[in-house]
Amino acid sequence: MSTSRLNIRIPEEYRARLEKKARNAGYPSACALARTVLVQFLRHSVPDTPDGGHTGWIENLLYGEADREDPTQRQRINERI
Repeated sequence: MSTSRLNIRIPEEYRARLEKKARNAGYPSACALARTVLVQFLRHSVPDTPDGGHTGWIENLLYGEADREDPTQRQRINERI
């Protein structure tokens, strides 16, 4: 199964304000902050197993299948997020 990373586009009218908030919160960009918020929301709001867990689809969406299997690549992505 082929997956790709989650790409977030922020409208220009919100970008400057979000960039400032992201930097103040320690994120490298507004997109990284938005991605983190979205993934946390999905993890807590959209369970996909009967016991309330998830099967890794969020990680596939965020990291892509190949990146998830490579711990060094995953660490670099986590640092950017």
